[in-house]
Amino acid sequence: MSPSRIAMLRAAQSSVTSGTRSESASGSLAQMRARSRIQQGTSSVGRPRSVAQPRNSSGIQSQRFTPAGRVGAEGQPAENRTAQSRFELMREQAAKAAESQALKQVPAGLQVSDSGIMVTWTGRAGARYQVQGSGNRVDWKDFGTVQNGRSGQNASPVDRSFRYYRVIEKN
Repeated sequence: MSPSRIAMLRAAQSSVTSGTRSESASGSLAQMRARSRIQQGTSSVGRPRSVAQPRNSSGIQSQRFTPAGRVGAEGQPAENRTAQSRFELMREQAAKAAESQALKQVPAGLQVSDSGIMVTWTGRAGARYQVQGSGNRVDWKDFGTVQNGRSGQNASPVDRSFRYYRVIEKN
């Protein structure tokens, strides 16, 4: 905001708060508001100037609102689509959600020491991890409980009940 505009605002504000309103102050305030509306592209009522708003019998302007995500492939609103197409849309959304929650395998390794075998992996703080075991690398079973990850190296003891181990990140 320019210094001259700030000065005009202060003058208009001081004249309004004191109870007297000089013609020059109110004129400059009205001019500034009009300029602001022009810059924002709105009319004096606050609606976009170029859009004609239909009115109903009571004189109230009606608007039809369709959220951006609720428009069909043909560009028609969701309420104009058939039940089958709405069902197909819901099925696609569910498939996308399932893909986003797919298993996120974490690179892990085994450390063997005198005290036993440990599965180790690098984790993120706040993430949850599950160690899983398998005898054939196809059928995986949870081993132990879900663990809250720490930033850096994480470890979990395992035994020889499975031939293969992996770590997955849970949501």
